[in-house]
Amino acid sequence: MMEILGKFHPLLVHLPIGFFTLGLLLHVLKSRKLVEVNDPLMRWVTGTNALVAALSAITGYLLSQDGDYAGDLVLYHRNAAIVFTVMSVALFLSYIRKRNWLVQNAFWVLGLVAMIFAGHLGGSLTHGEDFLSFGAEEYARPLIVDPQQALVYDEVIVPVFAEKCWKCHSSSAKKGGLRLDSPENILKGGKNGKILTAHDAGNSELMRRLLLEKSHEEHMPPSGKTQLTAEEITLIKWWIDQGVPTKGKVLDIAQSEEVKLALATLVNRPITKVDLPDIKIPVVDDQTLKQLTDMGFVAAPVEMGSAFLSVSLYKSLGESFDQAVWNKVAPNVVWFRAVGTDIDEKLVSALKSCTNLYQLELRNCNILSSLTPLENLKSLKQLNLQGTKVSKEDLKVLISIPSLKQVYLFESGIQMADIPQRSDLLIDTGAYLIPTYPSDTILLTREDLVKSLESLQ
Repeated sequence: MMEILGKFHPLLVHLPIGFFTLGLLLHVLKSRKLVEVNDPLMRWVTGTNALVAALSAITGYLLSQDGDYAGDLVLYHRNAAIVFTVMSVALFLSYIRKRNWLVQNAFWVLGLVAMIFAGHLGGSLTHGEDFLSFGAEEYARPLIVDPQQALVYDEVIVPVFAEKCWKCHSSSAKKGGLRLDSPENILKGGKNGKILTAHDAGNSELMRRLLLEKSHEEHMPPSGKTQLTAEEITLIKWWIDQGVPTKGKVLDIAQSEEVKLALATLVNRPITKVDLPDIKIPVVDDQTLKQLTDMGFVAAPVEMGSAFLSVSLYKSLGESFDQAVWNKVAPNVVWFRAVGTDIDEKLVSALKSCTNLYQLELRNCNILSSLTPLENLKSLKQLNLQGTKVSKEDLKVLISIPSLKQVYLFESGIQMADIPQRSDLLIDTGAYLIPTYPSDTILLTREDLVKSLESLQ
C-alpha cells in the first residue's frame, strides 16, 4: 500500500510549484499596488499550496523507501522539500493571522529558494545528475584504434552501460534496486533478482528486457530514453555468453563474424563537419540499415544527428548483397572503408553509385575488377590504397578525379615514377628518403677507444 502511494509523487509534485508561483506572483503584484488582491484569495492559494506540498512531501518520502534512490542526492532533495513545505504552511498561517509584510516576504523568499533547490535535485534524481547542468561533461568513450586490443569490460561493455543505463542504475539512482556501474553490482542484480546468467544470454533477464518491443512496459531503456544500437546489444550478448569477463582483452575471447562486425563500430573515426557535403539528404531508415548489416556492412552516422554515413566492410560480398537496398543508402555514404576484402565488379558497381563519397579506403584488398568506373566519384577527396596492389592503368584513372586531394599508396607496389603528377594533389607512398649529413656519422678509432677506457679507470 505504501509503495503504491509513493508512485503518486511524480503526479503531485508539480502542483505545489504551480500554486506557490501563483501566490508569489499575486503577492508581488499586490505589494506594488498593480492589482487588487483580497486576503481570502491569498488564503485559498497559500492554503491549497500548503496542502499539496505536504502531500508531495509524504508521497516523496514513501517513494524514497523502495530502494530505487540512494545517496546524498535524495537526502538533499528531501531536506529541501521539507523546508519548502514548512514555508508553505507558514505562509498560509501568516495570511490567516495577518502577519506583517516583512515576515511574509521572508517566508516567500525562503520558500522560493527551497522550491528551486528541491526542483533541481528532483530533476537530477529523475533524469540524471547532469540534468539542467548546462555544459556538463558527458561520459567520454575510450579511444579505440584496434578493437582486438581493447579491454573487454572497461572499454567495450562499460561505455554502453555508462551512456545508456547509468542515469537510472548507478550510485545516484538505483531504480529497481539495480546498479550497473561495477561488476559486483551487475552480478548482484536488483530487488527482483539477478539480471544475467553467465554463459547463457538467452536466459538472462537483461537480454530479455533489451530485446522487448520498445513500446513494451518492461523494455529497457524505457521509451523516450536513448536506446542501445543493434551492435551494442550484440556485444552485451557476446559478453554474457563468454562468461561475463571483467579482465583481459578482446583478442583473448572467441568471436563470431557478427561480433567482429559489431566490434569494428567501436573504432573512433570521426568525420568533421568541414568534411561533409553541404546538402540536405533524408535519413536512412532503420529497416534499410538492418538490411545493410545483414549483407555484411557496418554503417553508422558520421556524427550525432547526421544523415551521412560511414560504411565499413570486413569481408567479401556474398550472395546476400542486394543492389536495390544499397541504392537507398548510396547517396548517404561519405566514407567507405574496406579492409582485407575482394574488390570485385559487384563492389565497384556499388561504390560507383556513392555520389557523395568523400573518403575511400581500400586497405590490404585484392583487386579482382577494374577500378576505372570509380572515375565518376566527383566528390572524392581522399583515397587510401595502403597494401592494395593496384594497376598503373587504374591509378591513372583515379588520380585524374578533379576533386581528389590526397592519395596514400604505401605498400601498393606503385613507384613514384609510375604516378601521374598533379601539383594540387598530395601523394604519399611511404618511401621516405632522409638525407645524411657529416654530423650524423661518428668516426671511432682504436686510439680513441683506449683513451676512453683509461679515463674510466
